[in-house]
Amino acid sequence: MSAPRPLPVLLLLDVSGSMAEDGKLAALNTAVREMLHAFSQERAGGAEIHVAVLAFGGRAARVHLPLTPAREVKFEILNASGHTPLGSALQLAERILENRELIPGRAYRPTVVLVSDGVPTDDWEEPLRAFLAAPRASRAVRLALAVGEDADLEVLTLFAGEDHVRKSSEARQLRRFFKFVTSVPDNLGLTLSRTGEFPRLVFSLRCEREKAGVLKMCKLQPPPLPTVANSPYTSKPWCQPCVSTRFSASW
Repeated sequence: MSAPRPLPVLLLLDVSGSMAEDGKLAALNTAVREMLHAFSQERAGGAEIHVAVLAFGGRAARVHLPLTPAREVKFEILNASGHTPLGSALQLAERILENRELIPGRAYRPTVVLVSDGVPTDDWEEPLRAFLAAPRASRAVRLALAVGEDADLEVLTLFAGEDHVRKSSEARQLRRFFKFVTSVPDNLGLTLSRTGEFPRLVFSLRCEREKAGVLKMCKLQPPPLPTVANSPYTSKPWCQPCVSTRFSASW
């Protein structure tokens, strides 16, 4: 039996001193733990979600959790301090995504999630340009969450694109966002299931429509986030023929 195909999810999490205010960090720790538990429950279709947590606070970013199969993760809570070295986090994420030993060519396309509540305090422009130009990092699906009123929406939009940036005005909304992140790999080789408030992950095989190249003519190139009834984290709807279509992204 062949080994499962990795589906990497990288979390770039702001742990600057301001995240310790208003219960934001406590909510973030809870949200990440719940998301990891949800990922660890997926067992179908020959795919396996791998998660890495990159924390950026103080002077530089660090690997809080190396890329690990979700079912094996033992998550340690994050602590907040210092500044917001976003540029350092982007450089670290790029190195991981470009490393074929960590993420082999057979892996599904990675998802990179950036969460921040403030303005970058280091040189972030060049690291962002390099990230968006890198052969593999540039092809990752990117999402961003602005926490509170002080988050730099312009920077987050440059990273993820306007349609993939969400806002969280309260700490409790962090948990809702990460529940939504749990559904995002549906766009990357998984079937969308519309049960519950957020779609669950259902692994599937490459679909015939993709083999035939039909997706090149579809509005889902690149795929937007799925529409979920009453969800605050939706933007554009899926075009109807693709609501339950199976995808397998080339990486």
